[in-house]
Amino acid sequence: MNINETIVSIHEIADFISSILQTTTKEALGKAILSITKTTNSDLGSAYEVDPLGEGLEIKYVAEKVNDEFVLRPRNNTFIPFDKGIVGWVYRNKTPYISDNLSNDKFFIPLSGKTKSEMAIPIYIRGEIFSIINLESFEENKYTKEDLEIVNILSTILSHILENLMEVEKKNTEITYHRILSRVYRASQNINELSTIFKKIMNIMVEEIRIERGMIFLFDENEKGTLKIVQSFGLTEEEKNKGIYKVGEGIIGNVAKNFSPIFIPNIWADKRFLNKTGAKRATSKRISFFATPIVFGSELLGVMSIEKEFKNMYEFEIIGKLLNEIADDIAISVMHYIKRSEETKSLLNENEELKRQLISKYKISNIIGKSEKMLEVFKSVNIISDTNSTVLIEGESGTGKELIAKAIHFNSSRRSKPFISINCAAIPETLLESELFGYKKGSFTGAVGDKKGKILMADGGTLFLDEIGDMPLSLQAKLLRVLQEKEIEPIGGSPLKVDIRIIAATNKNLQKLVEEGKFRLDLFYRLNVIKISLPPLRERKEDIPLLIEEFIKKYSLEHHKSIKKIEKNVMDALIEYDWPGNVRELENTIERAVILCQTSTITLDLLPKEIGNPMTLSITYEEKISEIISKFIEKTELKSEDFLYDKLISPVERAIITKVLSKTNNNKIKASKVLGINRNTLDNYLKKHNLR
Repeated sequence: MNINETIVSIHEIADFISSILQTTTKEALGKAILSITKTTNSDLGSAYEVDPLGEGLEIKYVAEKVNDEFVLRPRNNTFIPFDKGIVGWVYRNKTPYISDNLSNDKFFIPLSGKTKSEMAIPIYIRGEIFSIINLESFEENKYTKEDLEIVNILSTILSHILENLMEVEKKNTEITYHRILSRVYRASQNINELSTIFKKIMNIMVEEIRIERGMIFLFDENEKGTLKIVQSFGLTEEEKNKGIYKVGEGIIGNVAKNFSPIFIPNIWADKRFLNKTGAKRATSKRISFFATPIVFGSELLGVMSIEKEFKNMYEFEIIGKLLNEIADDIAISVMHYIKRSEETKSLLNENEELKRQLISKYKISNIIGKSEKMLEVFKSVNIISDTNSTVLIEGESGTGKELIAKAIHFNSSRRSKPFISINCAAIPETLLESELFGYKKGSFTGAVGDKKGKILMADGGTLFLDEIGDMPLSLQAKLLRVLQEKEIEPIGGSPLKVDIRIIAATNKNLQKLVEEGKFRLDLFYRLNVIKISLPPLRERKEDIPLLIEEFIKKYSLEHHKSIKKIEKNVMDALIEYDWPGNVRELENTIERAVILCQTSTITLDLLPKEIGNPMTLSITYEEKISEIISKFIEKTELKSEDFLYDKLISPVERAIITKVLSKTNNNKIKASKVLGINRNTLDNYLKKHNLR
């Protein structure tokens, strides 16, 4: 190199310094090798960096002379072992190397078959070799001592610049570390929902340090000693479900076992990394894996992990420290998540248990009744339960219409879905529509939010419409559409498809309501697909002792009583009573008696007067007869040919004789004595009423 070339080189040194000052460490090394290759007019220049993980000398950049122009090409994952090549010799001996005749150089590893001369110079930072500059020429005896001096000057300048840049990058890494912690802290304020906090943290770490994946592992409540992924970033659902580790298995399992973090700079070089998720990762780059325990107090809750491309050891150490801090910050949220999960599981278990109890409770075999009429009801329920047909249940108040509706539902394939009931008579007409069909926010004054109607709540299950006869005509049309189209339209909303089975009940004569114009004929036909008629309690008196026994057990347990016996005259009175309120009235009567009972035996004085006082019974009977006769006569024109006496008395005679014969097991002698007539008179009555 002559004096003119040296002057040019000094200018290039100035340009060199200027070009690399405002760059990163990585960029500076690339610009440096390009500039040095130009300055020395080499054909090839390579910048090697000492691998911090000890895998050798990695080629970072190659500067190449192409048609008198110099081109810089970055390289990755190309390593020269520390004990190979000229650059390996420079690293081991910590001194520059010049070779003018490479054909006989035992250290030379050719990157180009044209290379005749080579010069390599170490770059030091804080007394340690950081990089090696390697220059090649296609000319023999290319490099002189003067060239070496110039390159040494450049390498010294480069060393100082790189050291300063590294300090700046360290400070920037620390600033990033504190900024991430600050952002995570602000983002997690007043939020206990783990999924929300995790998502925010992942977004912050992607923006700040370009992480590729993140996971939270918690202990599986169904499998002791096993951790599974509950929150993830960068994984598919399938990959997430595969991420299961036993304590002591892989990196995650060992973090949990030892309560200690594990940070590995390169997953491809560590056998502990099992990749059980099966996530695809580029093998062409180094990926660091960080895993740290999540601890609340002294309790291990789980493990948090992240992945990112390895950059340098300082950043690697800072990220490990960062993850430890974040794991501590989210521990309280993880604890809340675990508690909520346990509570949810407990509620689900309770819900399943309640469902099992309901299914058991409403088994036909568990419904009380042995009378012929009730056995017919049970038979019908068994036949229709597992169909989707609409059912109409008729019966007086208190006969158990809702009980039978539930029996149908809980013995059907819809048993795991909702059973929703609504009493059409108990809700004002103005509110019934919104209760049934729901409404959308803003559809009317006061609609401050959406409301789901009972029909939609029953989707997939059964809707029980009690007292259907009291439904207004305007709503009957909308209900008809539900039955026909399987579709509802909330107030102010759009049509929605529903899958429901409708069971309706009434204590009224719907056919009569149709005749009076109070009930739609088309709706009646739609509801009356299957009809079940429940008998009043007075027509199933043989069931009364069974019901009494059940109610005594129920309310003795509920009210902490020990009722062992019921006196015979009490049982007789209860059987004789007509029960206008049916089973509901009987149940209330027994509950009252149990509450008032101070011994282990229910006595007559514990019954209401109208049931337990024979005189009251007589008066009540006479009053009822008088009322019936009065109403009948008021509606009659009282013509002489009406034979009014026979019309009124004959049904009474027939009923009395039938009941007494039934009670005396058709023993005519005993029946005559009970009736207070002789045997012949009884025979005449039997003949008169065709009862023989």
